[in-house]
Amino acid sequence: MPIGVPAIDGHLPWGGLALPGLHEIVGMPADGAAVGFIAVLLGRLGRGRAVLWSSIRRPGLYGYGLADLGTDPAGLLLARGRRPEDVLWQLEEGLRSGAMAAVVGDGVAPDLTASRRLQLAAEAARSPAFILLPAGTAVPQSVALTRWRVMSRPSPQGRPVWCLDLQRCRGGTPARWCVEWNDEAVAFSLAADVADGSLATAAE
Repeated sequence: MPIGVPAIDGHLPWGGLALPGLHEIVGMPADGAAVGFIAVLLGRLGRGRAVLWSSIRRPGLYGYGLADLGTDPAGLLLARGRRPEDVLWQLEEGLRSGAMAAVVGDGVAPDLTASRRLQLAAEAARSPAFILLPAGTAVPQSVALTRWRVMSRPSPQGRPVWCLDLQRCRGGTPARWCVEWNDEAVAFSLAADVADGSLATAAE
């Protein structure tokens, strides 16, 4: 699944985000960029099948904002779990149903065993699983194909600008990009200071 920025898609060993499979996104406290990035990825899947968004807390999703990022809010099935184990169970069951275009686990941090189960369920369902890891917590060991840290940065143009820090990539190497979202084109482009070469794209 192409992310839509040649510099990013060309860096990933699959020519885009690997599907199916498990992918982890790490956000920052009080920053909605990680949720926005997941919404963009969900929008790339197209419409027709539902997406299960399961959370340990009230997700606080905003329908108009999701639509601006390419996700149809009417296609979301929202679920909550009292414990992380409940959310992980919901994700597995959603994948095993075969009815979901994708599943999202919000606010949970699967351990190595749980992440392996999700990866296998995603492969069997031929659908992606996204985990929005709790901000500020230790990142567990995982079999996820990729792990991204996503954060907002100031934008003089008024459009959302996010730094995408690829921290882990199976078969690839870490890297970093800053991208700008254009809701009219429903697409990313490299932010200006990256496009002109003033910000390194390689990870530290």
